[in-house]
Amino acid sequence: MTRKIFFLLAVSLILPAMSAVADDTIGELRKVAGMAFVERNGERIVAKDGFAVMQNDVIKTEKDSSLGIIFQDNTRLSIGPETELILSRYIFEPAQNRFEFLARIIKGTAAYISGSIGKLAPQSVAIETPTATIGIRGTSFCAKVKDS
Repeated sequence: MTRKIFFLLAVSLILPAMSAVADDTIGELRKVAGMAFVERNGERIVAKDGFAVMQNDVIKTEKDSSLGIIFQDNTRLSIGPETELILSRYIFEPAQNRFEFLARIIKGTAAYISGSIGKLAPQSVAIETPTATIGIRGTSFCAKVKDS
């Protein structure tokens, strides 16, 4: 009986934490090649295919490395070698008509293909660089930011 109560208590504590993590997921990594990392809450995590990304994650690729991110709305972002990119804000709540996609390229290269956010609310998509902000009025773009 004591084991059963302990097990039920443990499950009741673990399940809400797991669902909170799932709710924070905004997309996942795909086609990770070479050495890439996700920095989250001060922790540096080796990037792997299928890894869930979250708002405020910092994505970094090393020389001869690249990766792709597919977001919940089917937006696709490809990141080239020696790139640092911050996933600043992401909201995809179609039932509430709430959309936002904001990423910041610190250095490196990125290519973007619109998903639902870019099609339903293009004014809600922006990619910031150290010198300019790219607003989406079409379906795709490529950008290169030189290291300063």
